[in-house]
Amino acid sequence: NNGNEPWRVGAGWSGRACGIAADGATFLVLDEVGKQLWRFDPAHTAWAEKPWVALTPANSLAAPRALALGDTVAWVLDGDKLLALPYTDLAHPLPVELPGGAGTGPFLAAGGDRLVIAAADRVRAYTPTPAGPYAALWESAAPLQKVVALAADRESAKLARKK
Repeated sequence: NNGNEPWRVGAGWSGRACGIAADGATFLVLDEVGKQLWRFDPAHTAWAEKPWVALTPANSLAAPRALALGDTVAWVLDGDKLLALPYTDLAHPLPVELPGGAGTGPFLAAGGDRLVIAAADRVRAYTPTPAGPYAALWESAAPLQKVVALAADRESAKLARKK
């Protein structure tokens, strides 16, 4: 699509996403209505093509709120629960326990396999360990108010706040 046909952008899909992240030439989209994860391929929106592929069954999530992609795992904030969805088995999310009972969301971002969470009290970064539990990497020195967006790469995290 070259943008001259706005009714075809995304093959008519709208208003259901609560999270979207680039995954190479495609996008993973967290669907708050269908309560599932999709892959959208913008290179396949022609007539009779199927740009949307369900990666998890419908209603496999309870209350999806946020999405972040690492190198080997997608993280989903589902209600107040944090889930890890390994790319090798997206249909079977694994619960994530963070050290010290740290709060989750409402914003997630990832760089490599480091997860960054902006919660009500702090911004924190975590990494999975070979033994399974997550290890804390760092946290902000003070609470950050009015966070509206969060992004991360392998070395840093950036956030946007309202004035």
